[in-house]
Amino acid sequence: MTDNFLDALTGNDRRWMERAACTDLPTDQFFVSEGESPAEAIAVCEQCSVSSDCLAYALKHRITDGVWGGTTAQERKRILRSRPKQPAA
Repeated sequence: MTDNFLDALTGNDRRWMERAACTDLPTDQFFVSEGESPAEAIAVCEQCSVSSDCLAYALKHRITDGVWGGTTAQERKRILRSRPKQPAA
């Protein structure tokens, strides 16, 4: 694991990430072990000006681990299941 949350990410649509409240925080804070509370990470997200961008990124890339945009993996799965299916292009 890397020391910086943003260093763990890849992709081209990262400009919003530079403004994220988690930029200089340890990655482990956002990827808690099973049975541990994600409350600390969620609290950071609640104060973040780009949390909606973060959530959109996680949903778009179907990220299945960690806290993104103030949501847990289980919450993002529920969001994705509740969205209407998009027709194939």
